Amino acid sequence: MKKIIIVVVSILLLSGCYDYSEIDDISIITGILLDYHNNQYEMISEVLENEKESKINIYKTSCKSINLCLLKISEESNKELFISHLKALILTDRTINKDTSFYDYFLRNSKSKMNFYVYYIEDQYIDKLFNNNKNTSLFLKDIIDYNTRNYSSLIKLSFTDMIQKNIEYGIINIYPSITIDDEKVYIDKLVSFNKENKTILSNTESVIYNILLNNAISSYITIPCDNENFTLKLSKSKSKYKYDNKLTININNNAILSSYNCKYDLNEKESINILEQLSNDYIKNKSYELLKLSKNNNTDFLGITRYIYKHNKEKINLNNINEVIYVNTKITSIGESR
Repeated sequence: MKKIIIVVVSILLLSGCYDYSEIDDISIITGILLDYHNNQYEMISEVLENEKESKINIYKTSCKSINLCLLKISEESNKELFISHLKALILTDRTINKDTSFYDYFLRNSKSKMNFYVYYIEDQYIDKLFNNNKNTSLFLKDIIDYNTRNYSSLIKLSFTDMIQKNIEYGIINIYPSITIDDEKVYIDKLVSFNKENKTILSNTESVIYNILLNNAISSYITIPCDNENFTLKLSKSKSKYKYDNKLTININNNAILSSYNCKYDLNEKESINILEQLSNDYIKNKSYELLKLSKNNNTDFLGITRYIYKHNKEKINLNNINEVIYVNTKITSIGESR
């Protein structure tokens, strides 16, 4: 029995030393920006060379495959690349529209956990993204996480979600889009593609998108009234769908009055009723406009045709769908707006 214990302890001690020497010889890749030109990848990678010192190095490579690009980086850094802590995969429109095989590497790589987020970047920002010597990829994740909890004007597009939507019938991916201004990195809009065009959603359209898809945890929406406006903080937004020759969408919101510049006296119940009706009309109109944008651009980022196919086993052209939208907003508190 003692011999067995001694053998086990020896194995653990030896394996511990072996792991330590391995950790000292690896680099952690935290972000990959992937472009596609002339049938090859142009990759910019953010690599954490020394985790204790948070030393970041940026590598630019061009290869026929992602694997070859990463091998080049490994040769340049003289370390083995560790990909399981990847935080961000940033794609250009050329990668999204012209190449559909880039995700094979991550699906087949046993060291890839596939729990990173996916983003879109415009050409003008490509060379500016990883130039601040900070962990930009982790910062992007923090932006998305914070926005999801507090504003719901962006989305978390995980790698697995992107793949699922790529293969599912009746839905097109929508990407959080990166903007850089005075070396500051932002994510300020959502972007979707089909073969013909690019659809860009504004901040308000993005909030409506999340409400319609039940992604809105907490969101703000500003509504006009008498040449002024008021702002609601929406919570517990719930959208329900039904299709029977026409699409019916019921949207229910609980709301807190966040700011108020209108003429109605908040001490009167009738004033609250007016604000609720204004809210209902505004959210309804914006929802119709978003559906119209989806139809005009032939880009079903809302997954309407997917919903109909799943529930009715019917494949229908997006532009042949008639919809009716009902909105019920309940202002539960006026806070200090009074």
